[in-house]
Amino acid sequence: MVMDPEDLTQFILEVQYLHTETEGKTFNRMEQKLENIAEVTGMEAVFKLRGADVYRVLSCTPVKPETAIKPNVRIPTLEQVSIVLQIINQSQDMESLFDHTLKAMEEQLGYEHTIIFLRGHQTPRLYTVASRGYGISGAGSELNIGEGVAGTAAEKNRPVRFTNMVRDLTMSQAIQKEADISEGNKLLHELNIPLPGLEYVQSVVAVPLQARGHLFGVLYIESEQIMAYFDADVDALTSIAQNLAMALAFFQSEHVNEVPAIEMVETAPPKGVAVLIKYYQADHSVFIGSDYLIKGVAGCILWKILSQWQESGKIEFTNMELRRDPDVNLPEIGDNLEARLILLRKRLDDRSDLICMEKRGRGRFGLLVNRPLKLLCIPAE
Repeated sequence: MVMDPEDLTQFILEVQYLHTETEGKTFNRMEQKLENIAEVTGMEAVFKLRGADVYRVLSCTPVKPETAIKPNVRIPTLEQVSIVLQIINQSQDMESLFDHTLKAMEEQLGYEHTIIFLRGHQTPRLYTVASRGYGISGAGSELNIGEGVAGTAAEKNRPVRFTNMVRDLTMSQAIQKEADISEGNKLLHELNIPLPGLEYVQSVVAVPLQARGHLFGVLYIESEQIMAYFDADVDALTSIAQNLAMALAFFQSEHVNEVPAIEMVETAPPKGVAVLIKYYQADHSVFIGSDYLIKGVAGCILWKILSQWQESGKIEFTNMELRRDPDVNLPEIGDNLEARLILLRKRLDDRSDLICMEKRGRGRFGLLVNRPLKLLCIPAE
């Protein structure tokens, strides 16, 4: 008995064994699928394809065929993908690049739940810089490279696709149980997939953002529908991801067009009870009261501009001055300052109405503080 993964119709097959393949196209496709499951669930030592059995089908009888409902299959067209690529090429800055691309992917290709992860330069992690379809942005959420579907795509530098997560996990759990019995031990892996967003994920595709031999991050889509994505979706996302990565490389290198520093603008101080902002130098994490906000380069940037605001009342800043500031400690190659500012701005929007950052032209932003602040710096031990 076999099952159609699209509509779950069952079929009774009468088959005749022909031979077992250990190489070739059929074997390679099955091996790639098993490798994806093994890598995502941490079971590389257990999942190993030894052969692909080939059978001749003598008869095929559907079970209750009258109940089968075939879903409408949506295949991306070249025209739809081309429109998304045009929007990528027309983007004027990194923030519009992210937002307009995800919007176009939904409108043109029907991808309603999407995430763009970028790669951190100081730690082997991915962080969420943009998303669509989840209510809140999820900006700042992190994922280890090699962890989950997106992390696996980043680590292996190739697309990863699942079209029935429940079935695949059930299969991995069955193999795990057999391995534990036969080997007399328990593997220290939890069989779950840490996916942000949808609660009941069935289909996912993650494609690395790569250009000029450099991994910038991962483009990720997911759906609650079984068999939502096909090979054509992987091809479409690969093309989009390559163009996104090239655009990221361009924006990261386009520092010459940044605006120069401007004169300080004084404003009336905010009124009300002061709110405590804590900054930990050890990991550059920032807390609003006892609530965690952000860490890393973005946390360092926030502390820097809040300190200048408190000391001098400064409320306008430029990317150029932050890039040149030694306290911010940006890496010399691929500093990704614009992405960190986008992340910080979205994180503030999600977590607080106390502090806001608003864009005020190319390479320039303003700081809005709605309450008095008490800044507390906690030195690293």
